[in-house]
Amino acid sequence: MILDKEVEVTIINHNFEHYKNLGYNVKCRQKIMVKPEELSSGSHCIINCSCDDCGNETNIRYQDYLKIFNKNDKYSCQKCKHEKFGNLNSTIKDIMKNNRLSAIKEKYGVDNVFQLEFVKDKMKETFVEKYGFDSPKKNPDVQEKLKQDRIRNGTQISDELLSDFQKYKKIVHYYTRKDKKNLYDNWNGLDYYDSELIIENKNIFNFNDEKYSTIDHKISIKKGFENNIDPIIIGSISNLCVTKRCNNSSKGSLYETPRRLKN
Repeated sequence: MILDKEVEVTIINHNFEHYKNLGYNVKCRQKIMVKPEELSSGSHCIINCSCDDCGNETNIRYQDYLKIFNKNDKYSCQKCKHEKFGNLNSTIKDIMKNNRLSAIKEKYGVDNVFQLEFVKDKMKETFVEKYGFDSPKKNPDVQEKLKQDRIRNGTQISDELLSDFQKYKKIVHYYTRKDKKNLYDNWNGLDYYDSELIIENKNIFNFNDEKYSTIDHKISIKKGFENNIDPIIIGSISNLCVTKRCNNSSKGSLYETPRRLKN
């Protein structure tokens, strides 16, 4: 229910004809008082109203009030709307969900529209238009924002607090992750060091298992840092191989044991 008897409106080009047709003698930038029901359906004017369910008073844009009111011929606040939805029988929710999934399956032949190539292409076009890249996370500004968020949340250490070696290792891991998929796509399934067939070891999920397959740097990160080798070279696919955890760890103190990258 709207509590205001009148609300103040500023006349602009967008609403000039609306109020003129209502009989108001108006001119642009003029402020007038009108009844709430005389507001245009798209009005951004803030009105005071109360929830028709709980009586809680709030203020809201008139156009948003109308969207809620026109659905059920009454205004419900956010709390009451959520409570009503939460009280829906779970069976009804499941039916609604299954109906949506069935409709997608019947129309497109997939369980999720994001599996469709034309949807993926459309998303990439939108990302390129908005961010300049086919993925938002490839945009340097977005990357920096996410990084600062992680630093504030305490999940990442600020670069200023990292040692030179930690900075070097961070760059190596970045390029290692980029080539990870390409490495496995071209892998013959053999352990690089002892030629044992370990392709099935990819199904081992316990990374502490000695047969767990890991990505190793042929020239270790530590050796690369000590010999001033470009971190891009150390992290590139030409310096990567797949081996069992036991072989990776057995290199001992002569080499660094790199962070395990899951298959």
